[in-house]
Amino acid sequence: MIKKLTGRNRILKVLEGEIPDMLPFAPLLNDYFLSTLPPGIRTNDPVDGCRVLGVDVIDRWVTTFKDYYISPYFGEDTFNSETLADSKIKVSMVVKGKNIYSTYRTPVGTLTCELSENKVAGSTKFFKETLIKTIDDIPAYKYIWEAKNPYPVYEITKKRIDYIGNDGIAMVLIPCTPLFQLIMYDLGLEKTTYFLNDYPDKMKKLLDVMAEKAINACKIAANSPAKVGIIAENSDTFLVSPKKFGEFCIPVISEYAKIYKKKGKYLFLHACGHLKGLLEQISKIDGLSGIESLTPPPTGDVTLDYAREVLGDNMTIIGGMESVQFLNSNPEEVEIIVLKIIDKVKPGEHFILMPSDSTPAGVPVENFEAVKNAIYKYGQWTK
Repeated sequence: MIKKLTGRNRILKVLEGEIPDMLPFAPLLNDYFLSTLPPGIRTNDPVDGCRVLGVDVIDRWVTTFKDYYISPYFGEDTFNSETLADSKIKVSMVVKGKNIYSTYRTPVGTLTCELSENKVAGSTKFFKETLIKTIDDIPAYKYIWEAKNPYPVYEITKKRIDYIGNDGIAMVLIPCTPLFQLIMYDLGLEKTTYFLNDYPDKMKKLLDVMAEKAINACKIAANSPAKVGIIAENSDTFLVSPKKFGEFCIPVISEYAKIYKKKGKYLFLHACGHLKGLLEQISKIDGLSGIESLTPPPTGDVTLDYAREVLGDNMTIIGGMESVQFLNSNPEEVEIIVLKIIDKVKPGEHFILMPSDSTPAGVPVENFEAVKNAIYKYGQWTK
């Protein structure tokens, strides 16, 4: 007779390299998906969403620090009032309909940006105008980073861990690398690429300041009550070349991994895109526990077989199911997809199933049931 583990113990067994009772299924649920759940079970809390769907809980992006981020994408409480007063930075945010207009005044310049929200399918935020527009904006942007002083808010972390309970685990947020902070939020891909080539000295000085703050934030996360951290990095060769990833991202990620290894905790890299050109470098990061949101074709470019071959036997893979297929397939087709994955990963060490990356808006509840049915039939590992 199978002895059923709690979601928490099931996931931890996988992270420890042991064989759990059954294949864990821990999708990434955010507002993009949650807002499209049927009215009777709709919730805006990812933990509650996992509970109503009957799946294992991995609550990603749990808070351990504040006074780190600059971008309005992360909310109004990212600035400590004491930091603003001491550094003579003035921040204002004005909401008009679906748009947020932000202004950052510093002694060395003023920055503005416009953030908008699209609710056609779920909820998605995007920048109409980034903080940095020309190289002349770099001094003000750098000034703000120099003023940042991340501090712990472990009471928030512990409250979240307690709320999750035995249903799963919390993955506390580790900042993306400075290069990806610029690409994804504050400068954009095209200008970041040009600036690195046209103004290498200025950009290096900026990235060094940002890296120092990011590593400080990582230390706070590693000292938190949570056992697992996740780097919010959209590692993807559509966004960065292997050469620039090695030059600008690997050193910061390696420092993160060193911090987590010293603490005896687990650290994952959120890597949801085209990884084939980056996977060899990722596999060599000492102390990195694995990758989260491995995305196979057609959305990604790395098959599960290839990822397991390159990453080796000691790195955990979270992901493996293509999210568009999860959205568009019927339950019978979903069950076949999961059975094929089960056949590849049995007997179950170092693998957690999820549709990669975020669960798409509008996935039918029946498709979650199909995943669970397949696991109950063929993904129970121990007796």
